[in-house]
Amino acid sequence: MFADLKLPVNDPKKALEPLVERVLENTPIFDRGRIPDFVENAFRSGRALLLVDGYDELTAEGQQIISNYLKTLLQAYSKTRIAITGAPEYLDGLIDLDFVPLSIAAWNKIDIQQFIQKMGRIMDAPGCGGDLDAKLPTSRPHSLEHLVKHR
Repeated sequence: MFADLKLPVNDPKKALEPLVERVLENTPIFDRGRIPDFVENAFRSGRALLLVDGYDELTAEGQQIISNYLKTLLQAYSKTRIAITGAPEYLDGLIDLDFVPLSIAAWNKIDIQQFIQKMGRIMDAPGCGGDLDAKLPTSRPHSLEHLVKHR
């Protein structure tokens, strides 16, 4: 979802606009008029839970954009609860926002190797078009192979 948002947003008063626009894309036309107030109320009251999946899959630049956005969002809506998934090696920008890492299921070297092998078979399957290395970010040593070799 974050890849589809119009970021950056530096004005806390406009922090919800990208989220509202994204929600509106999938909202029936008859409900669209209620969405902005609904989202605003959820965030203002502290009932909003923002889930961010795959933070570690972003480039360093993408992580910076997202962490800056979350900072802006939290300035305006400090009660917002946010859960972010990602590898502990790539928490760029989140620790400064007082996010606390919580390991749920750490992968060991064998788990990572098995995942790489399974993904390799999936990506090489007919109709998938391409190999795993071509689809991983290359702006830093971010690939799963790098993690296996350097753990």
